[in-house]
Order: sequence, then C-alpha cells, then structure tokens
Amino acid sequence: MKFIFGICCLLLGWCVSGFAQSQTVTYDFKKTPLSDVLREFHSQTEVDFAYDNFALAKILITAKGEQVSLDKALTAILARSGYRQQWINSTCIIAKQQEEIPDPKVSYHDILETIVVSGTVYDNETRETLPFAGIINNSSKQAFTANANGDFNISFSMSHPEDSIVFTSVGYESKTILLHHLLRQKPNAKIGLESKRLYLPAVLITAGSNEVFKTDEDNTNLVFNPNELVSSNGLGESDVYRSAQILPGISSNQENSGGLFIRGSSS
Repeated sequence: MKFIFGICCLLLGWCVSGFAQSQTVTYDFKKTPLSDVLREFHSQTEVDFAYDNFALAKILITAKGEQVSLDKALTAILARSGYRQQWINSTCIIAKQQEEIPDPKVSYHDILETIVVSGTVYDNETRETLPFAGIINNSSKQAFTANANGDFNISFSMSHPEDSIVFTSVGYESKTILLHHLLRQKPNAKIGLESKRLYLPAVLITAGSNEVFKTDEDNTNLVFNPNELVSSNGLGESDVYRSAQILPGISSNQENSGGLFIRGSSS
C-alpha cells in the first residue's frame, strides 16, 4: 500500500509540474503590486491563484520576461518577496515562507533546574499585544498563559537551553523558538505572531431574482403559484388574499368592507 501511495503522489507531482510548465506568460512590470501581477498572470493563463490580497498589494515588483513558463516566472518574481508558490492540483497558492531558525552556535550539555523567561507576545502586523497567548515547552510539555496585556514571566523547571518553545494564540500561526534564543533577549523577549489566513480561490457572487408573479406578453394577465407566496409575505403560511393586496391596482382600505378593490372594476 505504501508503494502504491508513493507512486500516486509522484504521478500527482508530475501532473502539477507539467501543468505549470505548459502555461507561459509574457510580462513587463515596473513597481507593480504583486497582487496585480497575479491578476495579470490569471488573465493570461486562467490559472486560479489564492493569496492574501492586502499583504501582497504592499509588495512592488519590477521584472520582465517573454514566453516564460508560469512556474519559473513565479519563482523569479517571488525570490525576494518573502513568499513562495505552492501548487494544489491546478490552483497556485502564494504563501509566506516559513521563518527558519538558525542552528545554535553554542552547544549545551547540562540540564538546568530552572530557566526564567519573560517577554511580550504581539501581533506582528499591527504591533498590538495578544492577551492570554499560550506558551508550551515541547520537551517537558509545561504550559503557561500570558496575562491580559500579552506579557509573560515564566520559569521552566528541568529544561535544556536547546528546548523549543511554542507560542500560540487564537487566529494566529503558532511560532516555535529555541529556548536559548529567548535567553539571549533578556530581560524581555519580543514574540511577534502572524495572523492565520486561509488561502482560497476567488468566488464570484452574482445577484438574482425569484419572480413569484409573472405577466403575459400583453401585460393583461398576472399568474402566480400559491405555494411560492410565502417568500413574498415573509415568514408564516402562504396567504393568497394578502399577496393580492400588495399588487399594483389592488387595495382593501375600505373600513366597511373586507373585499378587494381592483382598479377598473367593482369589489
């Protein structure tokens, strides 16, 4: 089963790669927002892109190419933008590159009984603090919570400086930092979290109408289905009498009569 699954994944990768290579684009951008660049590529190839329009509109692109494969063009354009492309079937997702934590230059061998760390967790874009952010030691599974101002002052018992600490908050991407990196930021570490965004293809919504009342070509007869009258009167049962009252030329405003008064005829 594992062998068959591996072959299926390999074939899927070839299909996606072949699809991307078969699409070519010609472009000449001069300080063009990255979001507009993707719209131009979509118009040339009809490939669906999923991305954060607000974030990509701030990135300006200057590049030029003629009959370049779409995948190579995206690789060149996104090289210094901090974003990367990822293909899911025929949809191209533009996602932010994961921050790589460098290997520690100092090797630690002793387990320390207590390590005290303090700092603040905040939104990396708005710089607002994140109240009650979660803090977990991956090795010892010790968990803590920041206060209402996003500040924390915690101590890890029986921890190793090379342990990894995970910072989480609802609606934000989790961030993992080595413990000894936090110790270098004493007395107060600054932890910025990125907002969690779902990258989905664009959806076009168009307005429509439900014609309960229909007229013939001469506009002399008005036909309606009583079963659909509930949509014209709101909630409740269908009321033919009440529905007729709202039609043009019909009224029932006579106090001494409960009948309908149709323009041009008797009640």
